[in-house]
This record gives sequence, C-alpha cells and structure tokens, in this order.
Amino acid sequence: MIYFVISFVSLIIGIFIGKYTAASKSSMAKELRDTKEELATLKAKLKHHFSENVVLFKQLDDSYQKLFKQFGDTVDDISESIKDSNVRQEGTLERLTDASSQSDKEHSVQQPKDYQV
Repeated sequence: MIYFVISFVSLIIGIFIGKYTAASKSSMAKELRDTKEELATLKAKLKHHFSENVVLFKQLDDSYQKLFKQFGDTVDDISESIKDSNVRQEGTLERLTDASSQSDKEHSVQQPKDYQV
C-alpha cells in the first residue's frame, strides 16, 4: 500500500511539474513571437529611415550643384565686369596722365639760366 501512495504522490508532483513546464514553454513561445514582431517592425522603420535619407541626400547634392553653378556663373559675370571696368579705367588714366603732363608743360616756370644745368 505504501508503494501505491508513493506512486500516487509522484504522479501528482509530475503533473504539476509538467503543467509548469508547459506554461513556461508557452510563455517563452509568446515572448519569442513578440520579439520577432518587434524586430520586424524595427527593421521596417530602419529601412524607411534609410530610404528617406537617400532621397534627402540626393536633394542636397542637387542643391549643392545648383549653388556651385550659380557661384561659377556669378564669378564669370563679375570677372567680365571687372575686365571691362579695368579697360575703361586704364583709358581714363592715360587721358588724365596726358592732360596732366600737358598742363604741367603749360604751367611750368622757367628757371633762371644760371640755375639750369
């Protein structure tokens, strides 16, 4: 009879251990599914983030190309304006120099003959 009681108690203990292990496995399986879903969501967000970055970098590259083209065009325009201005200034300077030298000749004071070398 003692064997019967020991067997019965062992059976009861085995059932409780089995249920606890099964419950633990099902909670672990549920946690694994949740973790996989979270990982899939994060991967999708990361993919979306990088695709948006590609678009933004392309727009940034286009903007920089437009900016450098505008700088180049402006530099060309300014350099042509400066060249034209320099040519006009040189012509004016030559005329002023010629006029100044003629004015000096007209207004020059004659030194006495004994001071001339």
